[in-house]
Amino acid sequence: MVKYNVKRLPGTGPGVQVGKAIEWSSANQDAPALALTDSEVLRLEAKHKSRNVNRARALEVKRLMQEGKTCGDIVKALRSRYGSRMIKGDHAALSSSKKRT
Repeated sequence: MVKYNVKRLPGTGPGVQVGKAIEWSSANQDAPALALTDSEVLRLEAKHKSRNVNRARALEVKRLMQEGKTCGDIVKALRSRYGSRMIKGDHAALSSSKKRT
């Protein structure tokens, strides 16, 4: 086993060297962050009759809706991971909140 004599900062792992900088960037810096509004969350909770709404699924449905996909296209895209009735419910709730705002 070969050991290199590299000075390290105290408390850092083996990948951080003294005097080196790591630059982090995001691929989608220009794209706005996709999030659910309060009214959308309330509509989802009312539609599913539960306060425990799968927000990850709802965000994916919202993203696909913004891309111009129809409800059937969204169900086809997401049915391998989520139930089709839940996807349709999310679509209906997000569509109704879109119309009211």
